[in-house]
Amino acid sequence: MADGLDGMAGADHHLIGRREAPVDRAVEILLGRLFPRDAEERRLTDQGRIGFLIGNTGTGKSSIADQVFSHEQERETEHTIDMRSLPARMGGNRSIVVYDVPGNLSHASGHQKAWDAIFQHKVSGLINVVSYGFNETASRNCPYAPYSDEAKGIVDASYLEWFRADDEDFLRTWLDSMPSPEKIKWLVIAVNKHDLVYPFWERIKIHYGADSRYGQAVQNRLPNLEEYHVVPVWAGRRDGAGQSFKGHIPPHSGTVPDQKEAINNTFLDTVDACLNRWRA
Repeated sequence: MADGLDGMAGADHHLIGRREAPVDRAVEILLGRLFPRDAEERRLTDQGRIGFLIGNTGTGKSSIADQVFSHEQERETEHTIDMRSLPARMGGNRSIVVYDVPGNLSHASGHQKAWDAIFQHKVSGLINVVSYGFNETASRNCPYAPYSDEAKGIVDASYLEWFRADDEDFLRTWLDSMPSPEKIKWLVIAVNKHDLVYPFWERIKIHYGADSRYGQAVQNRLPNLEEYHVVPVWAGRRDGAGQSFKGHIPPHSGTVPDQKEAINNTFLDTVDACLNRWRA
């Protein structure tokens, strides 16, 4: 296990020994002819430089794709309803094709495209985005309001617990439906919205750790998983100290903005190292 940022929230890394499983390359090559790509995307996917952003709705996958990978402002949209792919730079010449997968399971077309791409391409790992229950979304099923004291900006603990459980249910369902799970050698749990979740980092490492119920559920579904990382990332709807959550800024929000680049660079370095170690 290696610690990430010195003096701030650190990444949690685990190596997990697994056996190699064969992949039917003839089928993959055949399917590859059915999915035309532009030249840059074809070059990167042929090299296995692929990152799938998966996770429940409202965790900030599109913000990570736009702000951390592409270094652009967030798109003017509420939630991703279809899978999109974009070539992005991770610093220097480390390019990658990022697949931004919708979080709502009712958007079946977007998820099917992701599963088809995983089956078709040289995929070696996944980036699972979570936000420790700070999901910026509306749910027809959640019985709790986001704030227990809206005037003071105090987030309701039951709301956070409900969405943490919902995130876990989402991941189980998604992995159970994914083809070729034996391809996946690494998984990065990207804990987003660092300026909202940083006070809970020690609890977060336990909640998402490799030995937790969450971590065991993942490993039971990915038979050849070799690496499991829990890493902070900082992307959201606004920059600076204090991120808005459901129209308010919680009183605990507001880590030092200067840490944002260092935090996101550690996240990108973790993804890049996994891609380099497990060239599909």
